[in-house]
Amino acid sequence: MIEETSQDGALRRDLAFSYRLYSPADSTGECLFLLHGSGVDETTLVPLAREIAPRAKLIAVRGRIVQEDGFRWFARITPTRFEQHSIRTETDAFAGFVADAATRHHLDLSRATFLGYSNGANLVSSLMLLHPGLVERAALLRPMPVLD
Repeated sequence: MIEETSQDGALRRDLAFSYRLYSPADSTGECLFLLHGSGVDETTLVPLAREIAPRAKLIAVRGRIVQEDGFRWFARITPTRFEQHSIRTETDAFAGFVADAATRHHLDLSRATFLGYSNGANLVSSLMLLHPGLVERAALLRPMPVLD
């Protein structure tokens, strides 16, 4: 997982989660928060996001739990059972990250969409349940229920 050296898309570590910000010159003001699946990193959803919203700002976020050669959003006990404290802790931290990223990068959260795949979709669904009103639009690809 190589860090890019250009300003646009460079790995940033100035907030609670590592992330990459992609800001097209002709941005519409829309923004997409990208949450990857298990065992990969924040770059995996960027090509899809660029296809579906080429003029949106992209905030590609990295999960903080290390798993093999990649990352995930919260700890698991088995492939289908998750550590509840980890889910709540990481979801709360991510809610703070969203607010901080919006302030730092002048993002309009009313124009934000959260795109999550698998474990990332699970984090978005937890965010919607634990922090109602924060997420207005979401696309969840391959989610499953994780909160007990």
